[in-house]
Amino acid sequence: MHIFEFYRTPEKREELKQLLTLGAQQHPAGLPDFFLEKDLWVTEILRLLYNENLLGDYAVAFKGGTALSKCWHVIDRFSEDIDLSIHWADLAGTDDEPAAWEQPTKSRSQRKKFRDKQTSHLEKWSSQFTDKLNQRLANFGIEELSVLICI
Repeated sequence: MHIFEFYRTPEKREELKQLLTLGAQQHPAGLPDFFLEKDLWVTEILRLLYNENLLGDYAVAFKGGTALSKCWHVIDRFSEDIDLSIHWADLAGTDDEPAAWEQPTKSRSQRKKFRDKQTSHLEKWSSQFTDKLNQRLANFGIEELSVLICI
């Protein structure tokens, strides 16, 4: 059974609530049930992003506190957001990274043009990405489930 199956009916939601309560009671760090549920969501969203190739062909890094905690176990904390960083050269649409970098470093006006262009590319990519992820989430049939990206 997929984790999102627990959100489809009131009966399944109650079953999930009971499982999370039990998990919270037995969690070694004593995390409450709502933290465990958030962790399920973070984990599932990451699975969708990477295993189902929702990020496309861009070099996207999973970073921040959640990455340090979930992937590398460098810090012992709970985090509920997902920080992603896309490589600027992918947004610029160039394979010649040194040349693409050289042009905007020549003057202040060139830097501004470069930043404006990159911002436009990032907003477009983010919108397309959000649409893809929301379409995928819609397949789970959970009402009022959607993704919002903060840039």
